[in-house]
Amino acid sequence: MKISRLHWSLYFFVIVSVIAATGAVLGVIAFVMFGLVTGADFSTGELAIGGAKTLGFYFTLWAPGIAIVLCVKRAYEERRNTGN
Repeated sequence: MKISRLHWSLYFFVIVSVIAATGAVLGVIAFVMFGLVTGADFSTGELAIGGAKTLGFYFTLWAPGIAIVLCVKRAYEERRNTGN
């Protein structure tokens, strides 16, 4: 099933999930790299968990707003293309 064929609620959920997961992954990468460069006194696991929590949280704050805008934009484009 193509993502363009999903119902708006599933489309919203997919967008929020992808953005939140992206934030968690970027958080792990950024915190571990920065911790290793600066010589932090935390283990790699602690840095990874902290990064996933921190950037995952910030990305999750923005995700619903971005998803709403993308859902409305998608609905507008579908309506415009059908000629209604």
